[in-house]
Amino acid sequence: MNKAYLAIWLIGVIFGSVVLINHKTIQSQIASLGQFNVLITLGVSFVLGNIASSLGAKYFLKFCQKMPNFQRQLAVLIVLFAVSYALLSTSDWFILGFLLLCVFKASFRPFISAELTNRIPFQESIATALSMLGLFTAVITSLIHIGVSFFYQDVVYGNWLVLAVASALLVVLFVIQYKSQPNWSFVVSKNPLTKKINAISYEDNQLYFDQVYPTEHKDSLVGSVDYANWYFNATDELKIINKNNQVILRAAYYGSVHLSDIQDGSKIYEYCDKILSSFKNLGMQNGTMLKHYRLAQLPTIQEIFHDQKNIKIINNFLTKTIIHGDLHPDNIMVLGDDAKIIDWDLSGVGYYWFDVLTLLSHPRNNIDTKDMFVLLNKYLVELDDEQWLGILMEFVLFKKEQLLKFSKFDKKLQKLSEDYMDKWRYFNELLIANNDKM
Repeated sequence: MNKAYLAIWLIGVIFGSVVLINHKTIQSQIASLGQFNVLITLGVSFVLGNIASSLGAKYFLKFCQKMPNFQRQLAVLIVLFAVSYALLSTSDWFILGFLLLCVFKASFRPFISAELTNRIPFQESIATALSMLGLFTAVITSLIHIGVSFFYQDVVYGNWLVLAVASALLVVLFVIQYKSQPNWSFVVSKNPLTKKINAISYEDNQLYFDQVYPTEHKDSLVGSVDYANWYFNATDELKIINKNNQVILRAAYYGSVHLSDIQDGSKIYEYCDKILSSFKNLGMQNGTMLKHYRLAQLPTIQEIFHDQKNIKIINNFLTKTIIHGDLHPDNIMVLGDDAKIIDWDLSGVGYYWFDVLTLLSHPRNNIDTKDMFVLLNKYLVELDDEQWLGILMEFVLFKKEQLLKFSKFDKKLQKLSEDYMDKWRYFNELLIANNDKM
């Protein structure tokens, strides 16, 4: 096993051991605080501990998303362990130490498990390998527990002893893991229709978001790189990597929060406004687009719309520009006040209205309806709500039918197709309510 993986596993063993060692002594210390009823004291304490565990795990996850650096995350856990054990060794701050230990316990378990599950170098029978590793971990942890408990007669002395020994071992393992950190890559998702693989990779102390394609796609992806870099106004925001008979579109890792995860209506409006504005401002440059001029593979207007009134409206804004081609909320990563767009393989020269309607009508976009109409009027053309609802209903119905065709290749598309149908029903209800007011 690679030294880095071995170090991660041993760190998990130590973390598990220090929690297990202190379990019964914590109970006895808390019980001694009760003036009237030991059970009530223990019950209240463990309720508070569960609350601390839940909140701690939640905010540690947010920290990991904002700071996707394994060493820094691990350093935070080691410090949290050391502080909680030091406080447990005092009479005045014992309860705070207990709560911090609960936060530590809830945070390190998924953290270490995720590292081992996603990055352990087992190519075959990974479930069996991880099960054996889990069993071995339990045995080692229990042996450590028994061995230390023999000397653990005094709580204060025991806490300081465990703190000193565990901290020294953790520092050594941290250094080993840091120096042995290998490059790795793990698969996030696979597209059975396009054969595209989405993966998170780590190379040379940097995290990347990779989209992996068969080699024959290389020529068609060159334009995607140019369009993305032009959009971001950066020469290396997206680049092509050739590896193992595959071509990889590589971008920096932007975290794991999608626009579809955001519920705050005002924030969603800001993100959508910023994105639509940036695409609209690309426009044409001196009458030419880029050296790799490529039309986006879009359906025709007649394939989407059948109502002549809607076709006439859409024909009013046919100016071509760079478009993403698949601008839905799951392809938009949120970073604080900024938003980054991924998945550029369908980008090209096309009609701006397609990106606008794709983004604003998507079932996973939680934008307020009023804000949706505001953005439609701002970036396309000013229409009344009834006219927009007619256009949106035809567009989402087209999307629904399109997804349904491919659902046999990917079952997730079946659910999304149903969501688009629900969106159509919602727009239809708005249209009926709007007509009733007239």
